[in-house]
Amino acid sequence: MKRFKQSKDDIPPNKRPKTSQDSKNEMAETSEKECVDIIQRYYSEYFSLGKKATIAHDYTGLDQYVQHHTNGLIVIGLAPSHPVLQQGKTAIKVTWDYKAGNNKVRGKHKKGAMLFEAHTCVCTIECSDGSKYCVRAGVRGKLIEINDQLDNNPSLIVTRPRHEGYIAIFMQNKKQRARLTDYVVDGHAYAKHRGVGKRAKPDSD
Repeated sequence: MKRFKQSKDDIPPNKRPKTSQDSKNEMAETSEKECVDIIQRYYSEYFSLGKKATIAHDYTGLDQYVQHHTNGLIVIGLAPSHPVLQQGKTAIKVTWDYKAGNNKVRGKHKKGAMLFEAHTCVCTIECSDGSKYCVRAGVRGKLIEINDQLDNNPSLIVTRPRHEGYIAIFMQNKKQRARLTDYVVDGHAYAKHRGVGKRAKPDSD
């Protein structure tokens, strides 16, 4: 199957006059590339492999990404191998854990931010097929922001998992940052464990 349909005059796609739709497509592609470039430029991406953490918390197979910004902040979200993404599920609701939903942060020094352990549940994602998945912190640190866009638009978790569909942002102190690799693996180790590409697929438009 050809990617482009030829016109009746057999004009190659790259020779046709640009239409408004072509311009929109180019803008979308440029925007996507810029987003990917920002992640590659300012973040170091790691992965928290899902496994059984405690008797009460079994996260087997529920992999998450951990994007470490140059300013020390950490963004978490679903990795490509997470069942919600891998199985193409439809996220219909996000319910924040009581601790995360009542986390009140104020001021420059983020006073009031609650400490989360790596296995602590941040929220639960409910899918259209009835399945539910708990998203853990993935690292040890203080929660400074939840992505409340997901309250009204949970589908972002699937359509834009590495950007607008992120789950939460954490802050670590120097001691916690030094132990980051106790909880996560790099892209090479992730690919080896899960048999996926080193880099996650770009988000859909």
